[in-house]
Amino acid sequence: MSDAWISTLAALGGTFVGAFSTFASTTLTQIVQGRQARGVAEHAARRELYGKFLEELAQVIGSAMAAEKMDYGRIASLFALEGRICLIGPPDVVAAADGAIRFAMELYDSPAVPPAQARAMMDMPDKDWIKVFAHAARADLDRLA
Repeated sequence: MSDAWISTLAALGGTFVGAFSTFASTTLTQIVQGRQARGVAEHAARRELYGKFLEELAQVIGSAMAAEKMDYGRIASLFALEGRICLIGPPDVVAAADGAIRFAMELYDSPAVPPAQARAMMDMPDKDWIKVFAHAARADLDRLA
């Protein structure tokens, strides 16, 4: 084989290797960026969902503690949010949401809670379901970050 052929084949081989490495690098970069974008979007969606659930939960618990008439629309909204949490949340967050709703429903079955008792409930882990859910949600968001 002549030197010209060897030079030509070496140049073609180098071009092929360069093109393949560029293609592989670009593809890998796009895959990594796509995963990061999905992770950021999932984190934001969960943060928004958990925040909405906490807001509704606080309203329902406040209403129940004041022994107000049950707002079925708000309860239904809370159940809908819990359903969405079941779709995307891990089991510990789902369990915290379920426990919080059960607690709120139990409050509706009891008389009004005086302010001193409401304050005392904040120091009892089994009575502060807003905090229980918030901690479970925070742990989930930290895992996603």
